[in-house]
Amino acid sequence: MRMRKAILYPVLILSILILTVPVSYFWLTQAVKLLILETLTIHNYTVDVISFNPFSRHLEIIGLRGKKSNGYSRAARVNIILSWPVILLNSPLHTLLASQDHFMTIGEKLEAHNISAILPEGRFSVQRIEADAVLLNTNFVSLAGKPESTSDNLALHLAFDDLRLLFCSMDMPGEGLFVSINTVMAHGWRDKRITNLGFDALSVRQRGADLLKIAHVACRDLFFINLTKALADPKAFFQKSGDFFFSSMEIRGFVSSGVELDKLSMVWTDSLLGSTRFSGLKIPSSYLSDALLSGISKTLIFDGECHARELGQGIIQTDYAIASAGLGELQATSRVYLPSNLQKSGIETTLLSYRFSDIFLRFTDKGLMARLALSSGDPAAFAPILGMAAGMAIDTDKSGNQAILDALLRFVARPGVLELRSLPGKQFTLLEAGDSIVQKKDPAALFWLAVSPGQKDLNTQAQHLTTPLTPAK
Repeated sequence: MRMRKAILYPVLILSILILTVPVSYFWLTQAVKLLILETLTIHNYTVDVISFNPFSRHLEIIGLRGKKSNGYSRAARVNIILSWPVILLNSPLHTLLASQDHFMTIGEKLEAHNISAILPEGRFSVQRIEADAVLLNTNFVSLAGKPESTSDNLALHLAFDDLRLLFCSMDMPGEGLFVSINTVMAHGWRDKRITNLGFDALSVRQRGADLLKIAHVACRDLFFINLTKALADPKAFFQKSGDFFFSSMEIRGFVSSGVELDKLSMVWTDSLLGSTRFSGLKIPSSYLSDALLSGISKTLIFDGECHARELGQGIIQTDYAIASAGLGELQATSRVYLPSNLQKSGIETTLLSYRFSDIFLRFTDKGLMARLALSSGDPAAFAPILGMAAGMAIDTDKSGNQAILDALLRFVARPGVLELRSLPGKQFTLLEAGDSIVQKKDPAALFWLAVSPGQKDLNTQAQHLTTPLTPAK
């Protein structure tokens, strides 16, 4: 009898396990499918087919469609490996799996194919979306393990690790625009922040003509002040200054309307402070000063940088430098005094209310004056005419202005180095500077000018001008 019991117990346990596996398989499959359907239904999504394998945790959705008042969207197929917390969300074990983190991982190895949306503005499509991990805001899930019924956009509650969008396009027939991006990459997307965001091969065409091309853009620490607004109306959102912020950005291979830029990099600590550098800025000469430089070269090439740092008590130190081979080099520094009501004023108001001091500007001529003389048609008469114009624009009866006029005449006669400084202790707004220089013809009231003449006179420089306009080193 004891022998029989010893044999029957393992058989009984094994039988129970054998019966439990298919029952558990069926229960988990149905529970997960029900959870997904409930969540999608709340947000006005429907599906053709849902399949789930509890052993591999693989979920596949075929024919996902969403409908809203202003349009609809669809995805041909979505695949994802669900996490155990999501699988057991409808079970009695969900309270044991409750995470203390703000986000919990709901799935890995996301793949979505042929995603599209039809909106009043046009058609938006993505050939493929991939993500190493998809996370969900825990506030989106109720204590009962059910998805909360909310009118918020579902995307507001999601986060991603290493999100990739491949072959994106936007077709807006009403505006004649077609936008395409080969790849969009986002790393560390949480709430309103994205640690790294980049895209490759952006192209904008309008009515069949190239409007803009960018080879690569990379942003770091991107922060959206109002993500709901960004998702609801991206165009209006990005047109308004202050709705988003990034700590650094790099742009490579910019081309638009004949203007090209090899590289632009920006690093910001807030909306006013930081550094900007650019190299290989190519501008057609016909864009500048009514084609004064046309016929000399088809393209002007510039490199430059600017820096702004805080000195305390609302004072900003700015430094600028720009250079172009065959033209010259410009360096400038200044102090900017911010108004106390900066946050309450619009950008147009605040710019006019900034006060400046300690301005220093140095221009080293490397062919600009000679090229201007050549383009005038009469290089020998260019210096006298320019000197006459300067004399008419400056009131030499006022103290200090004769010295400024004499310095300008020396620079025009023999272009070399020109230095402009604001007088010590002087603070002024842009309007006050314009009034002093233009209206009162009294630049000496605010500035001091010094010149180091070049080795050759302007006419000789123009006659011997052979330097091609090539990138500055």
